Amino acid sequence: MNDEAGNRTALEGRLRSALRSAAESVPPEVLPDLAERIRSGRRGPRPGPHRRWRFAAPILAAAAVAAVVSVIAVLAPIPGHRPNGSAAPSGGEPRYLIINPRGASPLKVRNARTGALVALVKVPEAPLIVPDPHVREHFQIVSVATANGRTYVIGLYRAKPCQSRLYQFTLGHGGRPGPLTPFAPLPALHGAGIVGLAFSANGRHLAFSTISGSPACAYRITARHIGVVDLATGRVRQWSGVTGQVSLTSAGTTLAYYTPTRVMAIPTSAPAGPADRYSRTLFSVARYGREQQIFFAAITPDGRQVVFTISQVPISRAGSGQVRVAAVGSRRSRVLAGHVSYPSLATADPPLRHLLLYRWLGTHSELVNLNLRDGHISPGPASLRRYIGELFWGSDHG
Repeated sequence: MNDEAGNRTALEGRLRSALRSAAESVPPEVLPDLAERIRSGRRGPRPGPHRRWRFAAPILAAAAVAAVVSVIAVLAPIPGHRPNGSAAPSGGEPRYLIINPRGASPLKVRNARTGALVALVKVPEAPLIVPDPHVREHFQIVSVATANGRTYVIGLYRAKPCQSRLYQFTLGHGGRPGPLTPFAPLPALHGAGIVGLAFSANGRHLAFSTISGSPACAYRITARHIGVVDLATGRVRQWSGVTGQVSLTSAGTTLAYYTPTRVMAIPTSAPAGPADRYSRTLFSVARYGREQQIFFAAITPDGRQVVFTISQVPISRAGSGQVRVAAVGSRRSRVLAGHVSYPSLATADPPLRHLLLYRWLGTHSELVNLNLRDGHISPGPASLRRYIGELFWGSDHG
């Protein structure tokens, strides 16, 4: 195994451990006043239709993964189908990628085809602290979400004192970012750390996941939550016991999340309480053997399918992962791509017509673009290979 493979295998191991930590259950506690915090900000303008402290806070390593895939708010439609309320699909692949190299300012907008730098998005509250960029008293960028590939929401987290802040910006013509402004429907959370964010395709709902703990947010985790905010009314519902990556159906009626062996879903109309009480299994990988684990999963906008990656645990060889798709409720799935390296590190465009991932080519891993509708795989920009786990799809216009 060469140095590249060895380093990335070590990274994958750390991320895998973090995901296992994220899946641990906790008592069914609900943040007492989160709903009021969100409602208090609803009069602001409606939004348009790293992060790490990794070794001291394993859950934030999972958040680092969530930062990669939280743009999955909207997943791949069934071929030929366009969910009601979603934007009309554009003709080609997104033109820009947003890259977050260190969980700190600035975000970089790059050309999706060439990798060339297009613009910078400065986030003043997330400076790169030298010599240690992961000091827990400083904000780190942990999540990025978009409904349409134009307007982005970024989640910042500080472990001590525990706090999260959310901002938004828009990519305009030529991939140029507009001003960075507080995300009015949910500008801040005190006592909770943002882990994941995801929009519904209609742009009306925002799913989120959080952690709480003592004495710092992620030092000793005491609570995990997932929830959804109706951005038109300010109404929030949340459920306890789970956190991590989340995704929504087009109308925001179903929130999906996953455990190491199951893709789960909860109706967003369910009353507050433990997530397990109201959730159902969309797909289980148990039939593939106990050594198989899910590293990435999300539901399609119409709610009919789930797309997920699996790999053997522990990973015995490079490129042992697969991208699969399954109908909700089915016991069968089909392979969309094999020889996947680092199955946690998949990145989707907003409607998830494409998936950026790494494939093992025998001697090294290569960034590729998987078309989820026809299974075609094309090489990604060679200049972006080093940004493992740092790629976000950008705008498809400009």
